[in-house]
Amino acid sequence: MYGGLTAESIGLAAAKENELAFVFTDEHGETSFTNTFIYDPKTDTWDDRLDNVVKGGAQPFARFKLTKQ
Repeated sequence: MYGGLTAESIGLAAAKENELAFVFTDEHGETSFTNTFIYDPKTDTWDDRLDNVVKGGAQPFARFKLTKQ
């Protein structure tokens, strides 16, 4: 969850092979934020891409690589 207890705090994701993309919408139903996890089976890692979406354009917010220890 992101933010407070608003509609924007609930992300929906459709599962794809090696990708899970959560999409957060504002009170008008427009995408306002995305959090996309992309799995790389060759390295057994996940990339996590967080983007603010302004007027339909994604603006990078944060990038992470997740690895097992």
